[in-house]
Amino acid sequence: MKYLILALASLFLFACQSQAPSKDYKVGNLNTVEGLLTGPEWADLQRFPPRYPVEEALSGTEGCATVEYVITPDYTVQDISVIESTSKEFAAAAKENIEKWKWSELPAGRLQEPVRTQTRFEFCLEEFAGKCAEEKLANNSQCTGADVVASVGRRVN
Repeated sequence: MKYLILALASLFLFACQSQAPSKDYKVGNLNTVEGLLTGPEWADLQRFPPRYPVEEALSGTEGCATVEYVITPDYTVQDISVIESTSKEFAAAAKENIEKWKWSELPAGRLQEPVRTQTRFEFCLEEFAGKCAEEKLANNSQCTGADVVASVGRRVN
């Protein structure tokens, strides 16, 4: 009898927990919003470029990586994936960097539904003034995407 009461109490507790609202958004079939974070309403998001991968700096390699991800209304970032990249090192640096941005500092209520967007990371080694300016990188790239973040490095000898 004691085990039956314990089993019923456990079943009741688990049933009550399953009624709690879920934050598991269905993000699989969202359309991608190009250049979402370039709008003025996202200006307060602290975004910074990834560190230039040491292996690529040593070899003098420049390139890019485009990362696609979902931003939920509570500003968690889900489904981060690299959709194109010129090297695995650039891909890894770009993918890791998205989660480090200061999402938690954004004011609540900006998003009502999850949204999928992309950011293109340009990795450029500055050799002379202006070569790695964002406006130049935006037009000369092997990767796609309207939202561009530049990671500028110096060649390591």
